[in-house]
Amino acid sequence: MIKMSSHTIGILSVFAVCACAYTPEELGQFLRVGLSNIQRETIDGPTTIEGTVPTWLEGNFVRHACGSFGHTESRDKNLPNYIGHLFDCMEIGQKFRIQNGTVTFTNKWYDTVVNDIYNYYHRDMNLSSVFLVSTYSKTNPGQVDAWRANFSSTSKVPEVPHVSWWQVGNQAIAMSETPIGVVVDPNSLQQHGNAQYTDQNMGFPDTPAHGFTNNPAHEHTEPDGTLWSTVISTTWLGPTKLNLKRVVYKVGADRYRHVVGQYDYGTADLTLCHGRSRYPDPALRPGYLHSFCMTENYIILPEAAYMFDPCAYTHYDGHVPFFPQAFSFEPRAFSRLLVMRRSDGTFVGEAHLQPFFVTHQLGSYEVNGEARLDMLMYDDASVYDKITYVDALLGPTS
Repeated sequence: MIKMSSHTIGILSVFAVCACAYTPEELGQFLRVGLSNIQRETIDGPTTIEGTVPTWLEGNFVRHACGSFGHTESRDKNLPNYIGHLFDCMEIGQKFRIQNGTVTFTNKWYDTVVNDIYNYYHRDMNLSSVFLVSTYSKTNPGQVDAWRANFSSTSKVPEVPHVSWWQVGNQAIAMSETPIGVVVDPNSLQQHGNAQYTDQNMGFPDTPAHGFTNNPAHEHTEPDGTLWSTVISTTWLGPTKLNLKRVVYKVGADRYRHVVGQYDYGTADLTLCHGRSRYPDPALRPGYLHSFCMTENYIILPEAAYMFDPCAYTHYDGHVPFFPQAFSFEPRAFSRLLVMRRSDGTFVGEAHLQPFFVTHQLGSYEVNGEARLDMLMYDDASVYDKITYVDALLGPTS
């Protein structure tokens, strides 16, 4: 239990258990299909319905999906000719349209730079290799360099993020873990460019000296539509001095991101970085967040011991996956719990806990002066950095 002001926080660890009714062979077949490629678009195709859909139920159920992994059935690790990690797949939009008791299905590629390049190679990863910067997957450095200028062009978004959905005002925004997503029309599955906000970079200098990282994909939204989120802010104070803050903000229909509170981790001295070693002081390494908690009175940030490394800036390689460079699970460090009062943005509680990794929140609420958190927790980060690699999921090729 963690005491702050008049409230106490209790954490319930919930671990995933699969009571699967499928045989290992069936599960393997599901994986092989899921980690392959969608061959063609389907626009308003018919579906098979079990039972009856009420005629009063109408709308679109839109979801993110993986459209292409390349040649996972004949993997060439040297080229490579396949996307090596679940998180890096090429996205495709999917929609179920519910109307008048019927349901239709749409699979549609977004109009993006990634799809333009892949179409140039006839959607064959033996020809294209892996040409886009990745989160965990091995890339082809020559192809990354050959197409880098196309990704920097402002005429079209590079890709549509495919982790979560936010609603800001009347816009549906496809999000991942950066503070700017892509607006998608849920009726047509057309992307309409990056989400535009009316603030100026959340009030931070819009210069190369300042940046953002690790904005949780999952938000919290109040009944009136006000959306809450958080992001790590990095500011260079000199050639080797990097200040790190955790910023909590909210945004409404006015699309203005209001900074509510800031937690200052301190300033990292990058002269302490040597080779590929991690930054020596875990207090100056913010913990990873994929989601967070909100109760009636508090924003609660359960930072995993999967820690951001300021030293990554001293040796960052754009040809190498981002996450293994920037994050590492530290079993000898700690997980950090930060508590911010929503009414005034004051951080009223902090605790260092036994190292854990957390992905999703199952609930957070206040009862009799206690704030209770239910979350999906793990002993380490292997759900990200081991078992979600395609080679681990599919095993060796035949």
